[in-house]
Amino acid sequence: MTCEMPSNVMEPTIAKGSVVAVDTAYYYENEPQRWDVLVFTAPQVEQMQFDLGRQKIAPEPIAAVVNAAADLHARESVLVRPHLFFVKRIVGLPGERIRFTPEAIMCDDQPLHVPRDLARCYVRFKDCADYAFGGTNEYVVPFNSVFVLSDNLTAGKDSRRIGAVSLHNVIGRVIL
Repeated sequence: MTCEMPSNVMEPTIAKGSVVAVDTAYYYENEPQRWDVLVFTAPQVEQMQFDLGRQKIAPEPIAAVVNAAADLHARESVLVRPHLFFVKRIVGLPGERIRFTPEAIMCDDQPLHVPRDLARCYVRFKDCADYAFGGTNEYVVPFNSVFVLSDNLTAGKDSRRIGAVSLHNVIGRVIL
């Protein structure tokens, strides 16, 4: 299947308006890997609180948008509602402990090695205290979930704000 990138949240890797191919069968045969780019649908915020380890519900406007998207997705085919897809990059895997410092992403108390082609995307993390889980606090990625980030850290809402994404919500892997 294909999906149009509706925003700039994955720039410079995927430009706004680009059409990307999505392998919807990939995760049936493969485990998620760090740095994969995936497409997923948003679970309801209330479910995120319960299932995905969120420590607090997102601010009201974000909750309303996410819940509306989840409600529409539940009633319509994903192919009819492509604008309800989210595209993000996997940074944390199930069971890992993720923490941010102004200089790095820490995974299980070790700085994460960022591939050279992504280094400029994941250089600095300002305003860490504003993250949903407290930023400098440790976030344990729940079982059967992944921690995702936007490549454009200033533009996207990702696991820093909404918590981990359940693998049940994953549509597929973007083919780059």
